[in-house]
Amino acid sequence: MISDAVLAVVQVVFTICLCASMSRSIPNAPKVARDISTLVSHLFLPSLTFYNVVISFSDELLAQCSVLFLFALLVVGLGVTLAKVTSPFLFKVNNTGVPKDLQSSIRLVLSNPNADEGTENDQESVAHVLSVVVSGDIEARRVEAREVLTYLSPPEEEYEKQPFYCCALLLALCVQNAVTIPLSLLQALSETLTWVDLETGTAYVFMYSIIVTCVLWGVGPVLVKKAKGETDRRHTIRKLLELQTKLQGCREAATQTEVDCRTSRLASPSLPPGMLSQRPAAAEGAVDETLAGTEEARAAAVNNSNEDSMGRAEGGTEWPNATLGGKNIILSETPSVCHTFACDLLHTGQIRVISIGEFIREENEAKANASRFLGAMVWLKKTLTQLLSTPSFTSVFLGVFVSFIPPIKNLFVGGVLFPVLEVIYILSKGSIPCSLFLLGSNFMNNNAAVLTPRIVRLRDAEQNTEFPLDDISADQETMERYNDDHEHITFDAHSSFTPSHLLNGNTEMHPSDASMASASAVPASSARTSGEGFRNTLKNMFSLQGVRRSFMIGVIILRLLVMPALGYTAFFALRYLLPGLFNGGKSHDVLLLVLLGQLASPSAINCNILFTSEQYMPHVWAKMLLYQYVCCIVTLAVWYSLSIHLAE
Repeated sequence: MISDAVLAVVQVVFTICLCASMSRSIPNAPKVARDISTLVSHLFLPSLTFYNVVISFSDELLAQCSVLFLFALLVVGLGVTLAKVTSPFLFKVNNTGVPKDLQSSIRLVLSNPNADEGTENDQESVAHVLSVVVSGDIEARRVEAREVLTYLSPPEEEYEKQPFYCCALLLALCVQNAVTIPLSLLQALSETLTWVDLETGTAYVFMYSIIVTCVLWGVGPVLVKKAKGETDRRHTIRKLLELQTKLQGCREAATQTEVDCRTSRLASPSLPPGMLSQRPAAAEGAVDETLAGTEEARAAAVNNSNEDSMGRAEGGTEWPNATLGGKNIILSETPSVCHTFACDLLHTGQIRVISIGEFIREENEAKANASRFLGAMVWLKKTLTQLLSTPSFTSVFLGVFVSFIPPIKNLFVGGVLFPVLEVIYILSKGSIPCSLFLLGSNFMNNNAAVLTPRIVRLRDAEQNTEFPLDDISADQETMERYNDDHEHITFDAHSSFTPSHLLNGNTEMHPSDASMASASAVPASSARTSGEGFRNTLKNMFSLQGVRRSFMIGVIILRLLVMPALGYTAFFALRYLLPGLFNGGKSHDVLLLVLLGQLASPSAINCNILFTSEQYMPHVWAKMLLYQYVCCIVTLAVWYSLSIHLAE
C-alpha cells in the first residue's frame, strides 16, 4: 500500500517538475499560462465534469452517497473554521500604517467619489481619496489634520499580501484534490486488492467531487476577486501614504514678475510718492539706452537692489542709486509676488482627515439616496450572472439535470447524441495534463509573486510654459484644458541624471566599446553548461523567494495533518452514533475507502487556475502546492493504510 501511494504521488510531482522545466523554453510563458487557464476552465474542466456526472449519476447512487455529501460539506465547514482561527496568527502584520496604540482611534478608508457605481476602474488611473477617520481621544482633543498625518507611516508590503494569504489558506483547506489523487490511488489499489471495485469506486469519487466542484467554481472566483480587490486597495493606500510622507515637508512656490516697473507702486511700495513720478522722455531714453548697452550698469543695479533690500530689512532709510550718463537716478527693486503653499496630498484633497460622526453622516446620506431593495437585487443579479457565466460550475447542474431525466440521458448514453458525449469525453482528457502544465509553468514565474513597483518616469519636468504658475489666478477652464492636453507627457530618465555621471562627468560609451562589451558577454553566456542550467532550474523551482514561510508551513500542517485527523475523528463519532450511515459497518466497503481517502487528499490543483486567470500571485500558490505534494507522499501512505484497515 505504501509503495502504491508513493508511486501515485511521485508521478504527479515528476510531471509537474517536467512541465516546469519545459515551460522555460516557451516565449512569454505567463501570458501563455493565462490563456491555457482560460481554456481549461471554460472547456476542458466543464467537459470532464459533465461527462462523469452524466455517466455516474443515478437515483440509487445518490441514496448511497448521502454520507459522501455530508462529509464534503463537513470538510468545507472545518476548512473555513480553521482558516478564520489561524489566519490572524499565521499572517500577522507588524506595520499597517497606523500605530498599534492608535488603531482604535484611527481608521483608513479608501474611496473613489468619481467612479460610477457598477463599473470597474483601473486602480492606477482612478483618483482615489484616502479618508483618515478619527474617533475617541483624537477626536475629543480636536487634533489638527496635519498632526494626525504625522502619526501615520507607509505600511509594509506584507500588509498588501495579507488578503492573498488568507484567501489561499481558505481555499487550500476547503477544496481538496477530489479526482486526480484519489482516482490514481484507487486504480493502484484495485490491482492489489481484489475487493476494490474500480467502477463503483470511480462513481463514488465523482459523486464526492460534485460538492468540491461547486465550492471551487461557485465560491472560489468570488473569494479570489474580493481578495485581489483588497490587495489593490491596500496597495493604493501604501502608495498614497508614501507620497504624503515624501511631500509633507515640501512647499510649492508661485511667482509673478513685472517687466516695466518704473511707475509701479508695486515695485517699491516703501518709496516716497515723489520718487515714483514719470521721468522725462529724454531721461528715459538715456537710461534705457545705457541699461541696454552697459553690462556693468546692470550688475551695479542688481547689487544696489540687493543692498537696498538688506538696508530696508535692517530699518535703514537710504535708497539705492546709480550714476548713469553723469546723472544720479533712483533704482527701484525688482517687483515680484511670491506665494508659498503646501503641496502634499492633504492640500490637493487626495487625503482628508474626518471625524467618525461626520463620516457616518456621509455614509448614511449616500445610503439614503439608494434603495436597499434595489441594491440587494443588483447584488443578486450580479452574483447569479457570475455563477452562470462560470462553465465549470454550470456543467455540474447541467449534468445532474440530464441524469435525472431518463429520456434525455438515453439520448446521450447509447442514443442519437452519443457522438456528442464521445467528443466531450475526448475534450475532458486534456484537463489534468493542462492543469499540471499550468502548475509547473507558475513555478518558474518568480516575478509573479513579487509586487514590483512601476517604472519611475520624470513627469512635469521643469520647462518654460505659457501656463500661469499660480493656479489661483488662472482661469478654471483654461487650466483644465491645459492639463488635459499635457496629461500624458512623460520623460524617460536619461543616463546623464545618474549619480555616477554627475560625479564623474561625461561617461558616454563609444559604440565600439559597447560592441566589445556585448561581444565579451557572449562567451560567458555560451560557456554555461547544460548541467549548470539544470541546477539553476531546480534552484529556481524550489526557491522560496517571495513566499511567506508561515503560509507554506501552515498550509502543509493544517491540510495534511490537522484536517484528516479532524475528519477521521468525525467519522469515528458518526459511526458510533449512526452506524446506518456507513452500510451497517460491513467489511470490504469501497464507499468507506473512498470517503477516508478523500479526507486525506491534498489541496486541489485546479485552484491554481483561479489565481492564474486573475494574475494574482500564482507563483506563491504553485510553490506551496509543490511542497505540499512532496510532503503528502508520506502522509497519504499513512492515512490510506489506516483507511484500508478500517474498510476491511
